[in-house]
Amino acid sequence: MHKETWGLALLGLIVLMGSGQPLTPEDTGAFQTFIALLEPCLEITVVISYEKCTFPAGNYCLFYTNDPTIPPEPGSYHSFGWYSEEVGCGALYTLVRGRHYDRCDPTKFLPGPDPWAVLPCEGWGLVIPEAFKKIGFWLNNPNPPTGVHSDAAGHYFTCSSRNWDGLPHAFICEAAYKWKEICEVPGGGPIKCGCDCCVPAPKGLMYLIFWEDWCKGEDWDWNDFMVALIPCRVLLP
Repeated sequence: MHKETWGLALLGLIVLMGSGQPLTPEDTGAFQTFIALLEPCLEITVVISYEKCTFPAGNYCLFYTNDPTIPPEPGSYHSFGWYSEEVGCGALYTLVRGRHYDRCDPTKFLPGPDPWAVLPCEGWGLVIPEAFKKIGFWLNNPNPPTGVHSDAAGHYFTCSSRNWDGLPHAFICEAAYKWKEICEVPGGGPIKCGCDCCVPAPKGLMYLIFWEDWCKGEDWDWNDFMVALIPCRVLLP
């Protein structure tokens, strides 16, 4: 795939994105917003488009956020997880639990039990045994099942061939990073950057995934759910 160079003067980064998408996360501002949210613990220097839709199984530190441009709900709106692309029959494993609905009254819902965002100082550890080889990630948009806008909800995968509308709903990048030891956020004192069950590698390549959650795309803003995956080098006991 041909690649174009995009300059981000605001961040001083070099970004290489695949051509052919109607909009990219840089076009919509999603990229700049997420980088700023990650900045307290990550120095990101170079970002390139990721040509694959699967990822190596292994250990990661996970940061994520639902759409940061709207008021947050008490819990995550979306559900998010991973599945095996090569081994077994593709069971879906949930990492982030989103909102769910009353089975007798679809106008009523309960907030997701997991947070709206896990940012910026302590991530969640993610252990995926290497026996799974290659994995993909999925996102569920639980638009209210009331019959109004019944075509809006969707379940999407990083591999677009698995999506019901046949369109790409995940824009994936690979980024060179350096892990910071101290997290400083406005209004709070410095605390240690960390991950709850693993130790991120001090530098290397990480993944960024930007999701569009509307069936057939709608606005292609790529900020509905944003994910960072940083390799972990040592598991804590």
